[in-house]
Amino acid sequence: MLQNKGRGGNRMSVNTVKIRIDGSELAVQEGTTILKAAKANGIMIPTLCNVEGLTAYGGCRLCLVEVSGSPKLFPACTTPVSPGMEIATNSDKLKEYRKAGVELPIIMPIGDIKTTIGAFRLS
Repeated sequence: MLQNKGRGGNRMSVNTVKIRIDGSELAVQEGTTILKAAKANGIMIPTLCNVEGLTAYGGCRLCLVEVSGSPKLFPACTTPVSPGMEIATNSDKLKEYRKAGVELPIIMPIGDIKTTIGAFRLS
């Protein structure tokens, strides 16, 4: 736990957790999203919809990552880190999902895109 001095000499504690991203062990502030933890440590995770100052919602699905022990993919922009989390950001599975996410609007009629985007948001 890190100790930071707050106003008036009070001490505020900031909990850190250890995680692994692509095999690199990192210590990051508890509650930080995977995307922010990666970015702060020089690890690039692609994203289109994550804009500073706006609430993250994971709409573009490009920032999906794998978390060990789970069959699901998680949006890095909205998933907070937890102690011991092991994260993969660049597997073949993720590359295929990202490729499909970028190609989808190009090959589908507009009506189908709206339906598909709505389904992504519900997942």
